[in-house]
Amino acid sequence: MKTENYSQKTIMKSAELFKNLKNSLIGLSEILKINFNVDYFLYQAGIENIIALGKNIPELINNSYSSPKFINELIKTNYYNRNKTNKTKIST
Repeated sequence: MKTENYSQKTIMKSAELFKNLKNSLIGLSEILKINFNVDYFLYQAGIENIIALGKNIPELINNSYSSPKFINELIKTNYYNRNKTNKTKIST
């Protein structure tokens, strides 16, 4: 990972965003616990996907090839393809 000079404000904002991401994933896992028995397949699948998100999102952000412009284009492309496939409008 390349080293860059970040302002204290940028570092604090990034820490806050990662904390929010973590709390969101914890919230999703709590919702699964409320709605499904822990032995149920959908609960297990949901937890596995939440864990994958928790690992992959920070890795995507931290990789040098993942510039903000690249990530923005990736999100737009995926929303567009999802919208086209599902025929539902997704606001961005």
